[in-house]
Amino acid sequence: MLLLFSCDNEPTQPSGNQPPVYTQIDFDPAVSSDGNTLVYVHSNVDFSFTGMYSFNLITGFNKQLISGIAGTPDISPDNSKIVFSSDGLLGLLNAAGDSLNIIQTSGKSKFPKWNSGGNKILYEDPDCNSGCGIRITDAAGSGNTVLISEGRSPEWTDNKNEFLFLKSLPEASGDSLLKYDMQTGSRTLIKILSPPDHKTNQYLNYSSGEIIFCSTSESGLSYVYKLNVSSGNIQRLASNQGWSPFYSSATGKIYYTNRNEGDGRIWIMDRDGSNNRRFEEIY
Repeated sequence: MLLLFSCDNEPTQPSGNQPPVYTQIDFDPAVSSDGNTLVYVHSNVDFSFTGMYSFNLITGFNKQLISGIAGTPDISPDNSKIVFSSDGLLGLLNAAGDSLNIIQTSGKSKFPKWNSGGNKILYEDPDCNSGCGIRITDAAGSGNTVLISEGRSPEWTDNKNEFLFLKSLPEASGDSLLKYDMQTGSRTLIKILSPPDHKTNQYLNYSSGEIIFCSTSESGLSYVYKLNVSSGNIQRLASNQGWSPFYSSATGKIYYTNRNEGDGRIWIMDRDGSNNRRFEEIY
């Protein structure tokens, strides 16, 4: 059994330039606001090891929080809870790994993101049978509302009433990157992300006027990029393939999966792409 992954973290079949092949892979890292904990997902051909893990960045202790299929975790601002995709549904877990609660039982969920107050969660619902797009809910799962029909990969800005999102362009010609103001309902175009380098785009991270994200090219190669919102300039941050980036303001580091064939491990680099290395502290 082999695991095949693309930038959007969905299994793919090889064609043309084949995506990397792994027997195990670590992906979807997220770091707590105090910089003490790294949460990530591990997928393994031995399914007993597949699940979501927590690594203490201070003590070096690594433990499995839950077993099974999980994805795109985000840690609450007070570091007490983790919201994530639990086998496609929106799950909420205590940071210790107990008291799992499924707070959305219809549709699907990807890329959940806590707001700064820790009382609202944005997420992408890719299931158009239930009303696909970007939804918002509270931590109890009530008040679930579609905000952006067919929107993808939400990310809060430093304005508590605004978030970023992607909207697919026709005929697989890339994505529009936009900002949405929840008070006025207005949308602002930030950038058109288009082939050949930016055919598929995901994992938005906003900090101080910059957006860190990953793109898969027309040839099937994925890299981590940084966009300056003011200038519109895009910079590729590492020469090796990468996806599922997470920027931690607490540590000032970008954590991501090295997508080069035979690796599939968490790597770390500075915000400007320097000091790029495998995160050996886990391994």
